[in-house]
Amino acid sequence: MIGRAEPRPVILTYHAFGEPGERSSRFVVSRRRFLLQMITLKLLVRRVIALDDLVRRLVENRELVGRAVVITIDDGYLDNYEIARPILRRFGFSATIFVVSGHVGGVNSWDEAGELAGRALLDWPQVAELAADGVVSIGAHTRTHPTLAGLDEARVDDEVRGSREDLERRLGSPVTLFAYPFGRCDEAATRAVREAGFLGACTTRPAPTSPGDDPFLLGRVEVRGRDSLVRFAARVLGWGEARTSRPVRARPRDSRGRPGRASSE
Repeated sequence: MIGRAEPRPVILTYHAFGEPGERSSRFVVSRRRFLLQMITLKLLVRRVIALDDLVRRLVENRELVGRAVVITIDDGYLDNYEIARPILRRFGFSATIFVVSGHVGGVNSWDEAGELAGRALLDWPQVAELAADGVVSIGAHTRTHPTLAGLDEARVDDEVRGSREDLERRLGSPVTLFAYPFGRCDEAATRAVREAGFLGACTTRPAPTSPGDDPFLLGRVEVRGRDSLVRFAARVLGWGEARTSRPVRARPRDSRGRPGRASSE
């Protein structure tokens, strides 16, 4: 087990990456800032490991890698391929991209009021290329990106199990990791993810990973587009983050099943 003084693994969450001239925002990290953040990981002597490695260590009750960082990216935007992938490759870092299988080749149409509405998503050849190149692994993020908590059982199963089936059929390889849309879940959603055959799932609860954590309620630390490098380093080090292991519960949803706030998580 990790010693008392040994930092716990931290799972980072990104969404989109911007070219020069694009305004940084909560969910859009500029190319330059992302590059500087990866340099910072090197300077902090953090080992970047795959999410699959961390999950398997939890499942098998093996020792966690204490000074480790896991990089995850939600939704599967085209800029993940064009901007994030080359930078990750440059540093020899891995990442998991959670893909909304029913929108591959399209745009973000689930977040009409959000800053990522209409943003281009990866197409299937790009998803397949990412899955095969050893830098990125592909996880599931449902078929259409609804808030799962409160949905009827059949819809939850279609979104969860269906997303895995979509991806595995297209990629020809197992897809074992899941991220809850908007980071929110309830017991029924978590049960559906387990029964669909996934090994682990991520929320957006801001906490590092500890021995004994439920692999289906993993906490993640969001990296925001306007974070300074000092703030980024603090997030990596786990300073000031929540320590609770409680799952993230859904907020009230509107008539279209969206949470009561603009969000692209």
